[in-house]
Amino acid sequence: MKIPSVPSSYNQLLKWLRWLLSFSLLAIIVYVAPIKEIGRSLLLINPFIVVSAMFLVIVNLCLRGARWALLFYPHYHITGLSASGPVMIGLAVNGILPGRVGELVRIILGVRKFKSGFTFTTATVIGDRMLDGLTLLLFFGTSMLLLPHSSTGTSENIIIRSVSSQTVFHVFRSLSIISFVLLFSVIGLMFLRKRLPLEKIVRCTPVIGLRIGDWAEKVIGEASRGFEAFRYPWVLFRSISLSLIIWLSLALCTYLVALGMSDITLNFLQALVITSISVAASSIPAAPGAWGVFEAGTLLAIKLLNIPCETSVGVAFAFILHFCTYTSVVFMGIIAVMRSEITVSELNSVIQSSASQQLSGDDHRSENKANVSSPSER
Repeated sequence: MKIPSVPSSYNQLLKWLRWLLSFSLLAIIVYVAPIKEIGRSLLLINPFIVVSAMFLVIVNLCLRGARWALLFYPHYHITGLSASGPVMIGLAVNGILPGRVGELVRIILGVRKFKSGFTFTTATVIGDRMLDGLTLLLFFGTSMLLLPHSSTGTSENIIIRSVSSQTVFHVFRSLSIISFVLLFSVIGLMFLRKRLPLEKIVRCTPVIGLRIGDWAEKVIGEASRGFEAFRYPWVLFRSISLSLIIWLSLALCTYLVALGMSDITLNFLQALVITSISVAASSIPAAPGAWGVFEAGTLLAIKLLNIPCETSVGVAFAFILHFCTYTSVVFMGIIAVMRSEITVSELNSVIQSSASQQLSGDDHRSENKANVSSPSER
């Protein structure tokens, strides 16, 4: 059963809108902070701090691989080193190509490397991303509660508009509610031992019930298997612990970049808030690498926190922080491709199949599509 393809004209329109958003935000940023002043601030950054921040990002990527590997238990015993490759390649593809096809690339590479089902692997990626989202919201809420009230109750000029911090709080409160609804849904799916009622509902659906009943039964079963790792307390504990370490390391990276600049001063809680908002802003559909939206999110956080610095310094801080994360992710993605058994032409085929949205909904067909000529070690 194929997923209906999206008209190419619609895809092109979305592509151009993403690029337009990024270029518009970058143009506004350069307008409010002249390039010469930004360049002067960039030249004053301590290069040792930049290298240290990039090293932290690389460690962060390895930890992400270790966390994803845990979610394959008990059906597959995957090492963190083995899982790091698809994670790095997927994130690098997200940074280079539009449409966030890197997640599909990661799924397909996981299917190829670990010989797991497509739906099962997709469920592990969803669980991995949910851990990220919930940890992000947890850190944002906690850090905002611990910060002084005066730093969160004001209204500031954000680039060219005046925005109340209360607006941001309402947005994050809504995101929290949505995330916890999803969390409880996933927990229900994980501990759902009898899937018969749901399968009966699908089979009793007029017209399509008889046609997709067997397929739906298989998909529901595979999706449930993909979340079974959370039933094991030690897996859940290690996954949560790794999630906390992953996001603390990102906040530490933000804090280090600020230490490398003489004209901006942050404490660690402020670094947590900046990390949370900038990463959340990066989820907005934009050009590859989230250029423009990341910088806008960083400047938004700086203004909302009343951090005293010139606009040009804030822009330079946002650019160097983005450079550290982006360069490290793309560099490690290239290294992962070189170390893996997949060739450049095979990777290009995976990317093309992901971008064209022609993945099959059936696990068996997905495994056939993702089959490789040479076996990979787990």
